[in-house]
Amino acid sequence: MQRKKTDRRLAVLEAATVLFSEKSFHDVKLDEVAVAADVGKGTIYTYFRSKEELFVQCLVHDAPVYEERVEKVIAADLSFEDGLKQLIALQAEFAEKKGPLVKQFMALGPQLKLNDIQFKHLTGLFEKAVARLARFFEGWRKKGILTTRFSCGQMALMFQGLFDLNVAMSYFQEPALRPEDVLACIMKVLSREADR
Repeated sequence: MQRKKTDRRLAVLEAATVLFSEKSFHDVKLDEVAVAADVGKGTIYTYFRSKEELFVQCLVHDAPVYEERVEKVIAADLSFEDGLKQLIALQAEFAEKKGPLVKQFMALGPQLKLNDIQFKHLTGLFEKAVARLARFFEGWRKKGILTTRFSCGQMALMFQGLFDLNVAMSYFQEPALRPEDVLACIMKVLSREADR
């Protein structure tokens, strides 16, 4: 029985994600991806115009699922600390799954030839993620829980930045920040008590 197109596309993405996580971008060959995904090499080009596009899609193809999970946390009737713990868990899960790809993406920099559409898509996803986190912090700041020293956008970027630090730490073979360390840091810096 022939697999559906969406199944083949997903198989390619999953195989490529594993390979890009294990090897450098330049060492991954599309022939390997095809074998790992159990598809013909031509099938890859049916869905992705280039290896660069495939790599970027490995980073972002499941973003809507992540976005939906974050929205559920924001909408849930949780305390600030419990909501923050859930957001940290989601971010840690993302880092576990996509960390090696993010590390490569950062290391490749301009070597990774992205077209304008790919670049705008990536930056758009990041901007939406920051705006979503800013909404979370804004809700709690309005309730008097969080400091007024920082804008909600700054709070969101600080939160995101703690996970970006883990990518940098991996370059230097330093242990990643544990979720409880991230929680303690956020609570200390952003809580209303920090204003005193």
